[in-house]
Amino acid sequence: MLFTVVVERLIEYLQRRSMFSESNSMILQQVLAEFCLYGLVAMGVFVCNNFVKVSEKDYARLEFADILCFIANCLLISVVAVLLVTYAPDTQTYLDYETCDVAESNAAGYQLGIAEFKIMARRFREFHKLPKHFIYTIYLKECYVRDVCDVMKVEWYTWGFLACFTLTFCFFKALYQSYGAMEASAFLRLMQLMNMIPLIVYLILYSHISSLYGTFLRSLPKMALEHSKEPIIHPMSKEWTYRFRWLLQIVSIANTLLLGAYFMIELFTIRDTQSSKWWYPMLVAPLVIGIVVLLPLITRKLSILDAFYAHNDEAMDAVLTRFCKVDEDMRYIRMLWECKGKPAPRMDEGDYDIDMFLKALAEDFELHVSVARGDRLFRCFDTDQNGLISKQEFMDGLNGKWKSDVRHCALVMDLG
Repeated sequence: MLFTVVVERLIEYLQRRSMFSESNSMILQQVLAEFCLYGLVAMGVFVCNNFVKVSEKDYARLEFADILCFIANCLLISVVAVLLVTYAPDTQTYLDYETCDVAESNAAGYQLGIAEFKIMARRFREFHKLPKHFIYTIYLKECYVRDVCDVMKVEWYTWGFLACFTLTFCFFKALYQSYGAMEASAFLRLMQLMNMIPLIVYLILYSHISSLYGTFLRSLPKMALEHSKEPIIHPMSKEWTYRFRWLLQIVSIANTLLLGAYFMIELFTIRDTQSSKWWYPMLVAPLVIGIVVLLPLITRKLSILDAFYAHNDEAMDAVLTRFCKVDEDMRYIRMLWECKGKPAPRMDEGDYDIDMFLKALAEDFELHVSVARGDRLFRCFDTDQNGLISKQEFMDGLNGKWKSDVRHCALVMDLG
């Protein structure tokens, strides 16, 4: 009972915290779906064991595999958290770029600076005939979040590939065991080799994506001189993007499975056989470097290239829909306010915070809105972004006189 109550309250808290952010809601839904999947797997193992009797040894193997996959799943969710945390500073940097006044002629094409970012954003908006209020920074974030979700969203053919690889490994393992049990030192050396494979693949992928990314940056000064109707041609192809993502997902899953094996098998082996303590960092270092260093770098560059060349339709729709929703909120609240006779706010208690604002809408104005809409309205009215709404800001919002710059618009659209 205690465990159930704690889990339910935790899920409710996370849903409440993410209800105002579409990106956070998307990540949370994917995480809950993964836990639900492995819960069903565990239940299936329990039910099948009551209908089909298996030996104690086989059941232990099955239970071990189930626990290993569950730990790998938890580690995969941790990988997603690392990707989101490492991208947060980039979001603020891109937003600063979008608000700076720098000539596009200053673009050198060696790194993604202010001029390069402005060329990229303007060229994308002009080619796709998007409105000026389309904030490219939010679009990049939406593309990145969807790429991160793709890491967790494992398709059936991915499971099939991993199953074939596992069966092949089991075949060679059984063949080797026919010569006798493997010694601890040989086993640790084998796992060291296995842990190095994802790191090597990560390095190859990073080298490849860095080459494409460098070519893209060098082409930006030329794009500044192109006509807005010039087509944006993918340097590879859209199929390349899908293949690259799938390979990146395979390597990430293999990395988390090997990291799960490190916690379940290798640590025990080192302690039980009293092997050298140097095995601890030697075994885990390649896995951690791949997850913490290389994977964020690869995903960041892939997301920028994919967003510009392949244009994620779902991300574009999300940005435009979110802006239209904010505009609808302002028209909705003004309509209700005019129907009530345009009452003035009572500012006896000073400026409004979010709780006082929602209370004032319901009690002083009899303007009944949902919590989500009220949160968006509060962000719209708070034009100076100090977390409080003054009387002037309140009246400007109701009269439709509120002025919003790019940074304020991004905050309203829940960029943070």
